[in-house]
Amino acid sequence: MIQTLLKTLLLTLVFAGALSGVHRLTSERIDEQKQNHVAKQLASILPPGYFEPPLYPITEPLMIPGTNHIATVHLAYQNEQPRAALLDWTTPDGYSGDIRLLLALKPDGEVIAVRVLDHRETPGLGDAIEHNKSDWIQQFEGTSINTPAPNGWQADRLGGEFDTISSATITSSAVIEAIASALRAYDRERKTLWEQGAGHRQTIDD
Repeated sequence: MIQTLLKTLLLTLVFAGALSGVHRLTSERIDEQKQNHVAKQLASILPPGYFEPPLYPITEPLMIPGTNHIATVHLAYQNEQPRAALLDWTTPDGYSGDIRLLLALKPDGEVIAVRVLDHRETPGLGDAIEHNKSDWIQQFEGTSINTPAPNGWQADRLGGEFDTISSATITSSAVIEAIASALRAYDRERKTLWEQGAGHRQTIDD
């Protein structure tokens, strides 16, 4: 009787260990696939050949000033030189709620490109913030925290230098203000971000 119980217990432990191992391997594979998908999605904002994969994630999120929101940051390199910082964050101030944005910056803070990854804005109106619906989002390319001057980082209807989308001024303003806030955050922390990136690259490459 005792011997039978011991055998049953042993088999149970063996099966439990096997299942645990399978679950761990499966979870790791799923996480890896998710990370690869995110990296591919982020990298698509950069011109072909602009950097050498992989992207390097910064473990500490970037706090966006004046808000309770944070951005995740990935860094891109080419020939071991800093090439671009990618900021992924969400503003809650859209007309219909959250707008998730991706901002690609040169190391000095100049905007390479901006993309809207997700939103709930009205089709035919607010969805013009998408780069495949209109060229509105392209007006930010080549700008920086100081170009235009800080007082120009608002909608034209408020005296700023950025066009708004007709019948979608709240949506437009939300995106403009979110980009300005992200640029301020990056300008404040860019030295630290790239120092962290250099250390993280060394750890991964080793």
